Amino acid sequence: MQQPRQLHAQPLPWRQAAAPWLISRLALFAIAWIGLSLVAPEPSPDHWRQFADLLALDGWARWDSGWYASVALDGYSWIPGQACNVNFFPLYAWTTLALSLPLRLAMSPERAFYAAGMGWSLALFYAALVGLARLGNASWGPQVTGRTLWLMAFFPFSLFFSAVYTESLFLALSVWAFVLAREQRWWGAAALVGLAGLTRVTGAVLGLALLVEFASVARLDWQKWRRDGLAFVISPLPVLGLFAYFKLQFGEPLLFLKTYTTVWDKRPGLSRLIDVLNSIRHDHDPLALRFQNLMYVLVLFGALALVVWARRRLSWGMVALVAVSVALVASTGFNAAGRYTAVLFPAFAAAAMALGERGFKPALVVSGATCLWFTWDFSHWMHVT
Repeated sequence: MQQPRQLHAQPLPWRQAAAPWLISRLALFAIAWIGLSLVAPEPSPDHWRQFADLLALDGWARWDSGWYASVALDGYSWIPGQACNVNFFPLYAWTTLALSLPLRLAMSPERAFYAAGMGWSLALFYAALVGLARLGNASWGPQVTGRTLWLMAFFPFSLFFSAVYTESLFLALSVWAFVLAREQRWWGAAALVGLAGLTRVTGAVLGLALLVEFASVARLDWQKWRRDGLAFVISPLPVLGLFAYFKLQFGEPLLFLKTYTTVWDKRPGLSRLIDVLNSIRHDHDPLALRFQNLMYVLVLFGALALVVWARRRLSWGMVALVAVSVALVASTGFNAAGRYTAVLFPAFAAAAMALGERGFKPALVVSGATCLWFTWDFSHWMHVT
């Protein structure tokens, strides 16, 4: 008698995510460590270093890491016309501060914060990959999901998932919000959206994307709108509380918009895009900066093209997440476009679908090599921010 065919068991998400996470993080930490051992960063008053005596950690506290430390250790401050920390939202800083408290038994509060931040970012990135595996296996199948995890782990700007930055936290909240949405747990998804709103300004984009996701499922089911649609009323409450604090403390609730558009020069319009395109072809700019700006343009609009191509295999909310994010970054200046793209997980799923098995490995090699280059630059205070 013929035996029935055995169905292949779904891979365990925590195990599926382990290899991309571990191998990519070891490679990036190794290149930063080796790079700092061979070539020290150029001396500069702006190039502070918390772990100059511990090079294995030193390369991951750079640039905006200091702003998050200032939010956690000193609180918010605002001086008109000067760079201030009011446009760095607090959730990552607060959670890192809480995790750093035990470390203060062995080191200063500043070093404890940065050390805790690195561990927190690494843990959150793993949690995000586990959630993506769970979501992907149910949505696109294990093969596409596996390629998605590797592409995300070795994306040229995935280095920020190891640094004292918000990328890992925002990615984890985004992925798990979509996991809960797929499982019809809308109140939980809305709560994660609320936390994302306290993580970075683009939390509003995630809220819009989840609302699109809900609308595509509920459609004209008014009972479902009454039962679960009200969950989205709670999503803006945390960030509204932050705005109320800014109003009480500094007299203006949307103070961060002033610093974004003036001091930080993230003004709306095409002028920033023109600046980026001009920098790519100008020989007087450093090669690394020109290449990074080229990558900004390629990955940002490439992400949009990929999700449009794969729209039938992605949910409407996922397409909306990428489309609105690209529009926001492109219209307000291309600063940090690489790390804004790094959290757009539907684009990596679309890339995994488009590449297939044949194109996946060459793309991974090129992407991984670029990621190592950018990690070297980031750890040496060069251009990548």
